[in-house]
Amino acid sequence: MNTDFVDPDNKQNSIDRANDSSVPVFSTIIPAYNAASHIAETLNSVFAQTVDSYEIIVINDGSQDTADLERELEPYLERVIYISRANGGPAAARNTGILKAKGEYIAFLDSDDQWVPEHLAMVTEVFKQDSTIDLVYGDALHFGDVTEGRTTMERSPSEGLATFESLVLGRCTVVGSTVVVRRKALMEAGLFDESFMHGEDFDLWARLAYRGGRIDYQQSVHVLRRIHKGNLTADDVATFQGQARVLRKLIRELDLPRSLKCQIEREVEKCYAEVALVKCKQNLVEQRYKEAVRELQFANVSFRSRKLTMVIYLLRTVPQLVRRMYLKQR
Repeated sequence: MNTDFVDPDNKQNSIDRANDSSVPVFSTIIPAYNAASHIAETLNSVFAQTVDSYEIIVINDGSQDTADLERELEPYLERVIYISRANGGPAAARNTGILKAKGEYIAFLDSDDQWVPEHLAMVTEVFKQDSTIDLVYGDALHFGDVTEGRTTMERSPSEGLATFESLVLGRCTVVGSTVVVRRKALMEAGLFDESFMHGEDFDLWARLAYRGGRIDYQQSVHVLRRIHKGNLTADDVATFQGQARVLRKLIRELDLPRSLKCQIEREVEKCYAEVALVKCKQNLVEQRYKEAVRELQFANVSFRSRKLTMVIYLLRTVPQLVRRMYLKQR
């Protein structure tokens, strides 16, 4: 199988499989790490778009399943730009794809998610209606190892204008696989910070908004987001820890009003409280009740919830009952 190889230190070594004479409107960036089992469904969701001016760039980020991944990609190689690189994490993989892209707009898609057929058409209308918009995102419908029918915005709704302040204070939550952004704005914002393994997208959207980039969103579903039940706890902990690290970076590096810095510090505190809450649930399931109480006490310093105060009391007195109730609810 012929593959294009990109050395992370020399990103110009890859060979473009696309027609050099064509300039697509959209460049679809799909980082792939151990993605062989889902990549075909993901690619088919792009080919099903009602808009046809796009290129697809798949970046193999040092996958352990490279042989299987390349076998799955074989039928698509005439229509896909395939880049293989040493593992560097999602930020490095996406940056590799962006630097290879030719489209005016960059569209991100995770290797296990699926766009709805109208995704690119819907964002096209947004950009047509307002030429000052730099980034558009939408909602995601969850499927996989979860109760289907729930969306990201049901859990974390976007409210009001998507500004730097609303992003860092959690009033607007960007779903990565729905993002379509002007390539020029992305380059000016500085691309993804490759030191982050989690939260790299949150960091970039915030920096783009801080520089004056205009962000809009649609509450309609743009992507089917695959949830892996086995990774839910680990993903939640890593997500909140990554978000806290990004927020501290923004406080440190950006010129922000003191009042906003204080608000962001409060968001950092909430992130660590969420981590403690996840760990409490994990300890509860594993019948480590003292550890569960300790984590819940830490979380409640931030949440200051009467309900959590009652749960702490019950954990101390009837922990087995609390565990049974939680397992039934979950």
